[in-house]
Amino acid sequence: MAMAVMLPLSDGRDTFWILKGLLVSGMHQTATGMVRNLVSLAAAHGHVPNGMRSYYLNRSQPPLLSAMVKLVAHATGDQHLIAEAYSVCTACCRPTDPWLTAALRSCS
Repeated sequence: MAMAVMLPLSDGRDTFWILKGLLVSGMHQTATGMVRNLVSLAAAHGHVPNGMRSYYLNRSQPPLLSAMVKLVAHATGDQHLIAEAYSVCTACCRPTDPWLTAALRSCS
């Protein structure tokens, strides 16, 4: 993990709503760390796994990473997060998933 913060991985929708709650609560640093951890997992595994046990590593969370990057970037103004996520996702993104790079490109 890149950051020492919470990383809820029970369900992608749970992760998304927890992130929104962190942002509404003003916990921008924690939200940023959570998204950086998800980007780190995408870099390591080629996708965001549905959990951190070995049997989850071949299952992906719903495609909410780009939306989470966008929420955090807009709340914090962190353009480096967009660049980091874009470079990781374009490196590990399959050609059949062009929506991901388009969604991250729309963040800036």
